[in-house]
Amino acid sequence: MPPAEYARKARENALKALEINDSLAEVHASIGFIKVWYELDWNGADTHFKRAYELNPGYANTPHWRSQSFLFRGRFAEAVKEMERAFERDPVSAVINKDLATAYSFAGQPDRAVEFCTKALEIDPAMFLAHYHIGLVYLTRSMYEEALEEFQRENRLQPDTPGVSNALIVFTYMQMGEKELARKFLDQTVELSKRTYVVPTFLASLYFARIVGSSHLS
Repeated sequence: MPPAEYARKARENALKALEINDSLAEVHASIGFIKVWYELDWNGADTHFKRAYELNPGYANTPHWRSQSFLFRGRFAEAVKEMERAFERDPVSAVINKDLATAYSFAGQPDRAVEFCTKALEIDPAMFLAHYHIGLVYLTRSMYEEALEEFQRENRLQPDTPGVSNALIVFTYMQMGEKELARKFLDQTVELSKRTYVVPTFLASLYFARIVGSSHLS
């Protein structure tokens, strides 16, 4: 489903929930999430996040989703602080562990990122994005075989839905000098996109990864 479509449905249901009961932290946090991801309305999101904090200070998704608004704005220290608050409220959530790792990664703390991705996978082995973030750390350290293994693990967990790791698999193959494997995987992903919805930027990033990877070999 195109993101605009499920964003519309999410917005409609969140606003309906707000009409029914405007005193639930979950409702305000959800509207904040929608404003962050689909409207880029930082001030509007903050208004709802602050209201959610007032209504239920222990609700973990309020700092969790507020952290993402800080990530989008490049305010990484604040993003980490909010995610640490979310972790304090729900330390056994695989998603929160993974997103805490994401915040640490953007804040330049790769070892902590790997630590919390590993914890996320211990809680839920199907948490595929944890493999993506571990792979990124390996990639920045030129540990290409290890990075490729992590990206491929993510890919195997969602074989019918091309995601963020697909372009990095192409890029890593190119960095390893495996041009044919890179081309073959790119072609397979393009064929898959003809049978299922793929975010257009993912397809663009596949070709970009091949071009950039090739330039690094020359």
